[in-house]
Amino acid sequence: MKTLRKILTCFILCICTILGGISFAGCGSLVEFKYEITSLYSVELSYARYNGPVGEKEGKVTIPAITRIDGRDYSVTSLGVQSLAGEMMYYVEMPRTITAIESSAFLGCTNLQELYIPTDVHYIADNAFKGCTNLFEFKIASDNSAFAVDSNGALYTKDFSKLISVPVRYDYGLSDIFEIPEGVETIGSCAFAYSNDHTIKFPSTVREIIYDKPDVPFYACNNLETIIVDSQHVVNSFKNYTSIDDLINIVDRVYIKEGLDVSDAEGLLRYFTSISSSKAGYTAYVRNA
Repeated sequence: MKTLRKILTCFILCICTILGGISFAGCGSLVEFKYEITSLYSVELSYARYNGPVGEKEGKVTIPAITRIDGRDYSVTSLGVQSLAGEMMYYVEMPRTITAIESSAFLGCTNLQELYIPTDVHYIADNAFKGCTNLFEFKIASDNSAFAVDSNGALYTKDFSKLISVPVRYDYGLSDIFEIPEGVETIGSCAFAYSNDHTIKFPSTVREIIYDKPDVPFYACNNLETIIVDSQHVVNSFKNYTSIDDLINIVDRVYIKEGLDVSDAEGLLRYFTSISSSKAGYTAYVRNA
């Protein structure tokens, strides 16, 4: 397989070049792509350099579905590790041929505002969108069988058992509370990174919060003040108080649903004090002065 691997640099200028009926699009921009051959028929996008204007109307990158290498056509099937990291485009159009979005693929794409996930994408790394600090929403093909979005554009697995990513500019309407839906069992390792949330509510169904350092779910949540906890697993996670990135180190107020056992929640009991709760059915804790 190694003998097949080759790097190709394709320069896509401010035109649409048609080759054999296939469009290699980069209209209105200057984009440099590099690919790595991964099989007899497919390549991974390993690098994309956007050199075009940064205005919202012009800043678009269109990834081709097919690229030609040495006279042979290959399908572009994945976005590789950090393949678009740090680029200044506002919008990326992925072809239907894409099936995987790898680790840190969009890392630090601070101009990116929305992202449409095509039908056949079946794998998205938890940290694929870390640092996309202007992302408003995810959109997804209605017939994608692996992923789903809620009404405001947060990204989940199709069965809503895992929360993958909440856009940093998520639209809360009149509320600044993000209520994780009942049924979500897993919180991805970058789910709330850079989030503007003031309050997060955890449902009773949460069983796992993934910490895959340096990726942590609540990284740079500078506005997060309060959490509301219905999950015994989340309470149990307060047992250790060893990392500044742990949830209990970030917030100033915690509401624990009555009936949950806090006896082992050392971080909560050591650094917070129980007070009279204004929220029925919950015990309130505030950080010690």
